[in-house]
Amino acid sequence: MAEKAPPLQLKNKGDSVNIEMHNV
Repeated sequence: MAEKAPPLQLKNKGDSVNIEMHNV
């Protein structure tokens, strides 16, 4: 999931993970 995420989301990995889990 993180692999397809843009660099900006990598900075907010914590928030990105929560958003990705909700999307799943």
